[in-house]
Amino acid sequence: MDDETIKVAQASADVDIAKARLSSTLGTVKQRLNPRALAHETVDQLKQKASDTAQASVEAIKSRPSTVVGVVAATVLLLFRKPIFGAMRRLNKEKSNAE
Repeated sequence: MDDETIKVAQASADVDIAKARLSSTLGTVKQRLNPRALAHETVDQLKQKASDTAQASVEAIKSRPSTVVGVVAATVLLLFRKPIFGAMRRLNKEKSNAE
């Protein structure tokens, strides 16, 4: 075999390797861009973020329990202010009528 034949054979082998690599890459891209695969990946990422956030929240609550109690109490008062103040008015009215 002469040098030209060896170079052609090597180039042909290089082309075959490049085609196989391209085919493999295209297969991987198709698999990752599949809508079902994308949806599963997104769900997994969201689960991980939710877990991380929950863990951080638990750690924050453990480190500052009095602050959390204050925030929860303020939130409850804000959300249920009408029924609470209505009940207080009724009690005051009943006390006034009883006296």
